[in-house]
Amino acid sequence: MKWDSLYFAGVGTYLPPPADAGQAVADGLYPATEFRTTAMLSALQEEKLEAVDMAVASAGQALERASADPADILLLLHSSLGQWSTGQDVLTPASYIQRRTLGGHAPSMYVNSASNGGMASVELAADWLAVRDPHGQVLITSASRFAPPFDRWRTDTGLIYGDGAASVVLSGTGGFARILATRSDSASELEPIYRAAGAEDDTLDMAARKRDFVGQRGPAEVLETLQATVGRNVRGVLEEADTEMDQVARFVLPNVGRPLIRLHYGVPLRIGLDRTLWSWGRTVGHIGSSDQFAGLAHLVESRAVAPGDRVVLLGLGAGFNLTSAVVEILDLPGWTAVPGSGSTHETE
Repeated sequence: MKWDSLYFAGVGTYLPPPADAGQAVADGLYPATEFRTTAMLSALQEEKLEAVDMAVASAGQALERASADPADILLLLHSSLGQWSTGQDVLTPASYIQRRTLGGHAPSMYVNSASNGGMASVELAADWLAVRDPHGQVLITSASRFAPPFDRWRTDTGLIYGDGAASVVLSGTGGFARILATRSDSASELEPIYRAAGAEDDTLDMAARKRDFVGQRGPAEVLETLQATVGRNVRGVLEEADTEMDQVARFVLPNVGRPLIRLHYGVPLRIGLDRTLWSWGRTVGHIGSSDQFAGLAHLVESRAVAPGDRVVLLGLGAGFNLTSAVVEILDLPGWTAVPGSGSTHETE
């Protein structure tokens, strides 16, 4: 979908300190073969805050940077990766975050789209603004914390999981970056890849689920389907944004290991690591549906982009669904990265 007046007005993050992957190998937590293969250096690890509280912190920073009045937010959308990311059972995370940041009576909703939850929320929010109020604002939050029983080092293969949160304020009137187009696609034939085929014990083993599915379908078929879906999605959104592939300054992709970056994204898009945020992502880990918003914040805060640059944000989640956006940088505000920053508004 092509957009004429859709902007990122603010972006905020909560990114805790990293846990060293090499030390995790030495401590017997992370397989040495995975360490060598993925080339991941570290993963963010939060020791205290639950995911929803990290989301509150990142939302406060995004609202402050957008100079947004909480009373003007029409909708709050929240996403996370997995039920372990809410902090406790029977918690409604979107409502919790709304009470801590906005208050009021705007609707708040949880978007359950795995690692694509943040980017899926962008397209949903864009549609909401277009129909309800083209001059309004939407707050989108995302957060995950991979505490036990989830094992950030061994639960999956090809990546390690990092804790953190990121939020954006979407606006119909202006911001530091303009969203030129968005697009969502799916590859439903890959849906079983992370779903258990039978009974399991209490240990979550996503790597085993993946091995079983790939073993049944064949690695070539699975990879071909994934690459075709990624290529179709990104080329489609670029066409809608009137943008050529060589006009894209940076691609903000899921923070996964080097082989997955190359095979899932580099090959179908014909791009090298230098056009991605690999050097940053390998120190952060996969922070679920927060990767793209946190990556956008990193680009702006580190001055790795300039006004006029075009950036592609691409989310991909188990299911299998993906959403992309073409973004044009309009301005570089004087933001600096401050871990854990963000004001909150408590309403009883």
